[in-house]
Amino acid sequence: RWQILSPVRNHEFGTMEINRKVQAKYRGGLLTTAKGAWYKGPKPFGEQEIVWTDKVMQAINCRKTSYPKGEGLDYVANGEIGLAIGQFKGRAWKPKKLPWKLEVEFSTQLGHKFGFSGSDFGEDGDARLELAYALTIHKSQGSEFGTTFVVIPNPCRPLSRELLYTALTRQQRDVVLFHQ
Repeated sequence: RWQILSPVRNHEFGTMEINRKVQAKYRGGLLTTAKGAWYKGPKPFGEQEIVWTDKVMQAINCRKTSYPKGEGLDYVANGEIGLAIGQFKGRAWKPKKLPWKLEVEFSTQLGHKFGFSGSDFGEDGDARLELAYALTIHKSQGSEFGTTFVVIPNPCRPLSRELLYTALTRQQRDVVLFHQ
């Protein structure tokens, strides 16, 4: 329904910092809970500490098996956006240990979930998933969102007419500009 766009990844107005702040504000309690010993879901994943219900984006093209199996869904493309929906230890949970993977349902493959384990989140910042509350304008190319929030810092070297045009045309209904 909505997406925050920024021309850069780093700096206080970049996507990394915006993602961290949005997650802390709206998922902070869950993030704290997920680190607790009594929590029955998977612990936070990766450097960005992705938890259940976080908005995420696939960072690289890769083959993944979807559940339920079938229908030829075994591939997740770079740039696909999804929601972390599982894994959670409920009444039907049979294994004795706690959940060990993060399940994601991507908007392009509704009804199918893909599992990501700790090995999908490398130590060198080469994680297959990253938070997606805010995206760079470049990464948003080809996507559409109901409402876009565009961050326009001043000064910003990479911002050009073409990049601004791309940002302004990602919306379907509304666009909100935040100009410094």
